Amino acid sequence: MQRAEQVGASTALLVRGEDDRIRAFINVCSHRGGRLVNERSGNAKVFTCFYHRWTYDTKGSCLNIPKPEGYQAVGMKPEDYGLREVRCEMKLGLVFVT
Repeated sequence: MQRAEQVGASTALLVRGEDDRIRAFINVCSHRGGRLVNERSGNAKVFTCFYHRWTYDTKGSCLNIPKPEGYQAVGMKPEDYGLREVRCEMKLGLVFVT
């Protein structure tokens, strides 16, 4: 389950992971800030940026950086570039994001 919601000036990506936990992330790629999800709701196990095809899982971890040899000179590794998680709590069936 995924859902993109406007939170202030940003869009939050709400995700229920395979561990059944709900997480919220800023809905932008860690690389160039491209929006990851444009649909209001859906079902996805990974999120891929349209710009350079970086891929993230439902826990916000960066799974893949295409052409990693292009980033070796600066020491970029996928595990260092996950999505920015924001606080998310569930109370009485409602999801709160701050």
